[in-house]
Amino acid sequence: MIEPSIKKIEINEKSEIPKKKKGKKIFIFFLLVIIVAGGFLILKPKYFFPESAIKENLNLIKEGKLEKAYILTSSGFKEKTSSEIFRKFISQHPGLEKYKSISFYKKSKEDNVLIFEAVVLTSEEKTIKIKYKIIKEENIWKVHGIEILKEE
Repeated sequence: MIEPSIKKIEINEKSEIPKKKKGKKIFIFFLLVIIVAGGFLILKPKYFFPESAIKENLNLIKEGKLEKAYILTSSGFKEKTSSEIFRKFISQHPGLEKYKSISFYKKSKEDNVLIFEAVVLTSEEKTIKIKYKIIKEENIWKVHGIEILKEE
């Protein structure tokens, strides 16, 4: 049997990528975007959620790492509050060193400062009503102010 010879192979410039391959490429692209975005949320939550700066501050206080808690405050906070005053404030409110959890109940904004009012629950089951001011500096949320509203 004689096979017919091929006389011409031509690629039409208007030919399209099969839709199956196009869909697969789009799916892979969106999957990568989701993975990258998820990685940022898992690895660097303080960049995305101002509440994380508050929780980090309280955890550092609980662990006795007051210098680090102070370092992670805003430049404006440091201008008005020395490290010594910060330590004295914490010592006057020992419930902060016994931080167990926090529940936020009010959020507001003044200029570029977010204000959170919350209830801190201590390991002794006591509560502290607290107000935190948070500001974003260099793409990181930082504590800009702390006020104890009521200790029980």
